[in-house]
Amino acid sequence: MTGKSSKDLPNMTALAEQMGLSDSPRFQVLKQILQMQNQNSDSEDRANRARRKRAQEQRAFALLQERNREFAAACGACPCFGEYRRCEICAGQGRSGWQAPDEELFLEYIGPTLKMLGILGPNDDQNQAPIPDIPENCSGDVHYKEVSDE
Repeated sequence: MTGKSSKDLPNMTALAEQMGLSDSPRFQVLKQILQMQNQNSDSEDRANRARRKRAQEQRAFALLQERNREFAAACGACPCFGEYRRCEICAGQGRSGWQAPDEELFLEYIGPTLKMLGILGPNDDQNQAPIPDIPENCSGDVHYKEVSDE
């Protein structure tokens, strides 16, 4: 019976019943073996799916980390954006403007928004893009909006 699986079990059980062998100890042993093989196969499938999902999540996380580092550099911020007092890089001081921004990344990430707001004209030399003044009423604090799952 090589090549059989417990997916074939209902057919084999029906056949064994028709032949009057369903109560046979040999058939019961075969049935148990096939069920155990199927359980092992299902466990392996779940483990493989979990490994693939974990790898995909790790790749997505690495991409987000890189994007966060680039955006922080564009803003002249620490990658933690000054949110962690125990940060080894900035000790919680690394908000936007903490250091000179990376001009190329600034133009890549923030330039389109400045153009949309009319702060940076469509024909402005991108190498000399002005960095806007921070309004007096802007604390620089990061605020998060809660999003419900509903």
